[in-house]
Amino acid sequence: MGSQTRKSDATRRLAASFAVDRLWRQAAFLQQPLARFVLFRWVAAGGVLVAPLVLDEILGLHIPLTPTSAIAAGLAVTNAVYLVLLDRMEKAGWSRGIQWMGPLQACLDLLILSVLLFMTGGIRNPLLMFFVFHVIITGILFERAVCFAIALFGMFLVAVECAAEFLLPGLSPDIFTLGPIAAPGHFRYIACILGAFSITLLVTAYLTCDIAARLRREEKRLAAATEHLARLEEAKSRLLHFVAHEMKSPLVAITSCVQAATAVLKKEEGLPPAALDMLDRAQRRSAQMGSLVRELLELSHLQSMPETAARDRVDLRRLLQVVLDDQQQAAEEQGIALCMPACEAELHVLGDSEPLHRAFGNLVSNAIQYTPPGGKVTVTVERNGDEAKVIVADSGIGIPEKDLENIFQEFHRCANAKKVSRIGTGLGLAIVKTIVENHNGRIAVESNLGQGSAFTVWLPIADQEIESEQRTEEERMK
Repeated sequence: MGSQTRKSDATRRLAASFAVDRLWRQAAFLQQPLARFVLFRWVAAGGVLVAPLVLDEILGLHIPLTPTSAIAAGLAVTNAVYLVLLDRMEKAGWSRGIQWMGPLQACLDLLILSVLLFMTGGIRNPLLMFFVFHVIITGILFERAVCFAIALFGMFLVAVECAAEFLLPGLSPDIFTLGPIAAPGHFRYIACILGAFSITLLVTAYLTCDIAARLRREEKRLAAATEHLARLEEAKSRLLHFVAHEMKSPLVAITSCVQAATAVLKKEEGLPPAALDMLDRAQRRSAQMGSLVRELLELSHLQSMPETAARDRVDLRRLLQVVLDDQQQAAEEQGIALCMPACEAELHVLGDSEPLHRAFGNLVSNAIQYTPPGGKVTVTVERNGDEAKVIVADSGIGIPEKDLENIFQEFHRCANAKKVSRIGTGLGLAIVKTIVENHNGRIAVESNLGQGSAFTVWLPIADQEIESEQRTEEERMK
């Protein structure tokens, strides 16, 4: 019995925690729109204050200044109260209060709008259509019941407006000089206006709620699909890491055995050349598999790196010069000119120099490998606004247009690249892209088949990156 009671208490606590979490998600969703409405309301208060002067000057409409000024002041005061309440509710953690703040604002806005209509021409004032805006807004942000409640409240206020104008003629100023609304025969006009307005509000509420509900369902479906894809990507990464890790030790043993057997058998006389050739091929293939395993492990490690990994200021030009020095011998052996034009000023990025060296080294190595003798590889670095821009261009074999969109995918190799070199894992550019994106950068490629390729990398400059991270951290703390 005691065990069942403890389970029941735990279930209730879990349900309560889920309910609180859901309330906070809804409150967080509403905070930004509510703050935006407060901003719009300041604009509305200024508009109510200035509009009588403008309309009098342009259209000759004599709108009484005293009541409109009082309404503008009331709108400003209620807006200030909204700001204070929102701030206190957020600090106090009152999520349900934040949820009800929106409908409360809508109701008070409609009430102020009704008073403004009554003091500026009544139901014949075109501002009557502004009621529709509040119905649309509440239909987008809140549940169907709240939207229809706002619509019914608006209908009630307009009905009171019509009754007041009909029963108390002369109280509402006739700024349009159309005659008293209580004149004989005007009752049918009032009934038509009220009926058409009520139908408009109800139809608007229905359509807005229906569209908003569909959009919410679609948003949930997309969120579920995104979460599912993220789980699949994570599962794929774990599988690749597991397979590569499990293959590493057997491959090392196989490579060692093949190397030892080759060394011993080469000393033997009378061994058929075909046997030695098979051993050499086995040694090359095992080395190739070893390279694949290492790159799989590296890619898995890069994809799982946290965003908060330690980073330093990296002199990008100096790093690229080191990359070119490392690749100079390979370029000379293939008869390829390797150069980097002078950069006007130092460029520092925020990151880890070792992965960045790996990424640019891979790009330069690929450019050398797929450029025929007598060709040229050029590395350019320059500042592009708040970013450092690096271009690795070659005069090599180029990339077929059909392969450009998949060039950064794992295990993808172009057919013309396979003709140049059978050895390759298809992971190099995927590793480059992952490293660049880990540094909040981006990479793109342009290529013409038979004429060469140009890989462009954009990385945030260190000062800009530090400021961006500081702003993000400040917003998170708020």
